[in-house]
Amino acid sequence: MGGVRGFRLAALVLAGVFLPAMAAADSFESLMGDPYGTDGAPAFTYATPDEVISQDPIFGRVDRLVYPVQGMPALVEPGGEIELRVLSSQPESLRKLWEWRVNLATASEMEGYTEPVGAQAAQRYTLITTNIRYDYNFGGYRVIVQVPEDVPYDTYHLEVDTFRFSDVQPNAVGVRPADGDTFRMVVMSDAQYGDPDVDADAAWVGRRSFEFDDDTVQAEMLERQWADDLPFLSPDLVLSTGNLIYGLGPNSENREVLDLLARSRVNMFSVPGSHDGQANVQSADTWSTDGLEFYAQTIGPLYYSFAYHGMRFLGANSMDGNPYRRSAEKLTVLDLGGLSLEDAIAALVDGDFGGLIDSLFVTRSRVENSGGFIAEVQQDWMDADLAAGDESGLPTVVFMHHDPRGPFTPNEPYGPFSGVVVEDEESAALADAMGLEKATGDFDNDEAWNYESEAYDSRDNDGIADETPTDNTGLDVLRRLVEADVSWVFMGHTHRDSHDVFESGQEITDADGVGTGVIADQQMHFVHTTTLAGETRGEGDYFGYRLIDVVDGEITSVDFAEGLGSVPGGNIDVTAVNNDGTDANASVTVRNWLPRPIRGQIVLNLPRSESGYRIVGNTGEEIPIDRIGVGANDETVLYAWVEIPAGVSLGEFPSDDPTLRTFSAEVLTANSAPTADFEIVDNGDQTYTFVARDLDDPEGDEIARVDWRVSDGQNLAGSEVLWLFSSDLEEEVRLLVTDSHGARRVYQTTAGENLPNILNHKEKDDDDCEGCSMAANGADARPDWFVVAALILAAGLLRRKTR
Repeated sequence: MGGVRGFRLAALVLAGVFLPAMAAADSFESLMGDPYGTDGAPAFTYATPDEVISQDPIFGRVDRLVYPVQGMPALVEPGGEIELRVLSSQPESLRKLWEWRVNLATASEMEGYTEPVGAQAAQRYTLITTNIRYDYNFGGYRVIVQVPEDVPYDTYHLEVDTFRFSDVQPNAVGVRPADGDTFRMVVMSDAQYGDPDVDADAAWVGRRSFEFDDDTVQAEMLERQWADDLPFLSPDLVLSTGNLIYGLGPNSENREVLDLLARSRVNMFSVPGSHDGQANVQSADTWSTDGLEFYAQTIGPLYYSFAYHGMRFLGANSMDGNPYRRSAEKLTVLDLGGLSLEDAIAALVDGDFGGLIDSLFVTRSRVENSGGFIAEVQQDWMDADLAAGDESGLPTVVFMHHDPRGPFTPNEPYGPFSGVVVEDEESAALADAMGLEKATGDFDNDEAWNYESEAYDSRDNDGIADETPTDNTGLDVLRRLVEADVSWVFMGHTHRDSHDVFESGQEITDADGVGTGVIADQQMHFVHTTTLAGETRGEGDYFGYRLIDVVDGEITSVDFAEGLGSVPGGNIDVTAVNNDGTDANASVTVRNWLPRPIRGQIVLNLPRSESGYRIVGNTGEEIPIDRIGVGANDETVLYAWVEIPAGVSLGEFPSDDPTLRTFSAEVLTANSAPTADFEIVDNGDQTYTFVARDLDDPEGDEIARVDWRVSDGQNLAGSEVLWLFSSDLEEEVRLLVTDSHGARRVYQTTAGENLPNILNHKEKDDDDCEGCSMAANGADARPDWFVVAALILAAGLLRRKTR
């Protein structure tokens, strides 16, 4: 790390006496054993378990930084705080604030990560470290950092840099609006990256089908949805209900699918699914991989809860239990793939193998028990977490992979397996002709929920044995949800949409309509989401995700259109031109292949302008600017919500281009940047107060932003801010004042040892200093009460009790 250039203890925004420096903390509530649970296990050691049974090495993306991470990010408002959890065995080595440098970045320069898809300007913002303490319970540091007020709403990589180590988590922080209980979320499931059964011609509702081979179809499908659809739809959060990977090669599959996510701008809250959690047997009592170990060290925690805008979310691991009940085997499947038996045999007899073997033999994965199960430790945690939710008064939304309503099937002991799987009579005949041993057994992996049968107990000491279809962990979970007044449960696993609603007093049934014996105490919704990119299960099934609006703390709708529960994925195309912050002619074009209008957000990155901009659509209308951001390099960032008309009628495919709209920036000619006066006051305690006043706009426009830039890397926002400074290095200070059109005026000065002797700038042109005056410790200095208030505020942050 570079030389120490100043305490980043605080860049605190003050208004009146002092305002939102005590801004809300991030969304974190509970994680695994902390603070709930009875097992006493440290909660944040999931990334480095004491005993790893996987024989295969784990590449491990979760390292030092264990919260927030890619699979459990932090949602925070501008000016809010995040409490980082960082593993370290050296409790005394990193106790000083300046030893921690923490950044948010839209593009990371660290090895392994590339600039996100979409030609936006790369941004990096330095967070303000306000408190550090070592937690001996989990063996690491709790570091409180504050997000500067000027950071635009977006999804960011989180970078932690100390003189002992560096770490990065892609898409680990979402900077989101601070007000209201109205927001947008997405529920997605079953990406199943690496699934060999994906049909390249699976039904796309609206957009033309794919025309390339299976090796690239999944990456293309996921990239279209994650890099185009979701950034345009701009959800505040994304819930993933499991099966990011297929499980044949956890290292490669996890690495590739997470790199796809890292290049998008998605805040994904994820839980494991049946493929994520499978344990691949190597020999008796030996495991080549335990999927839950790979998941924890690569993606994040197995279960947790968080709160956001008047609602709590509980993510459960329904692929729980020891590896014996999650055991899996790599299968060799013989599949003619449409080739006739005679042609296949003839080709083999003639020695014309030429790729035929690769097309005949497909590797798949079998999970002995692929249904849901939740062990006692997690059940205890759920009890405590649901009770905390009840006490908070906030409604709780539950998301997990499996359906706790069943149907219920027994666990079966794992047995030896050999031979080639044949799926039809012709494949069996070809296996006989080739002299291959044929496998026997049930390879169905569509179980909904498993119970510990009398013949098999997967864990002797978990208190769960000899369950029945009417007494099992699924029903235990279901009863908990009813008692906790949970109204919404989101799930995956089935690869198709469904939405079952039960009214108060009604018996809850499983997906087949069989009663569970559990009576709803409130209206309850059980929602399944189709697959993002895995194998589709029936004619008319399609890839996609749920788009859900929450209005005033209530989920208003989960269905996209008539006959379409999910949004058919990949039907939104976003193309940006000149959108890197250097060209005033930036534009964004959005194409909509969907059968209904779609509302989303565009972002234009533009150079600073003293006259500002407007946004114009290709149909001639002016688009209202929703909000204005200031880039790290003084770019103007314009955000606007737009609506794109339906591109196709329901059930039809377009023959030509779909509906499109282009939105372009235009420089205004009859608008001027606002003006201001400012001073910098020495408070006499290594703190300085930056004050902007006499703010005025020639046209009477609203002053949208007041920002400060200091050459030590601090970015501050607000008309009065407190800056702590600890070195005698020269620092450049700039004041940026922006109106509602993005017109910005910049005032600049250089500070050295005589920092308080700063000119009060009105517009300063070259050597002209008309209207300048000196502000030191004389009449223009801030009064003593302001110094006292600033010191109390800074000291309060240091003493602030942390979770």
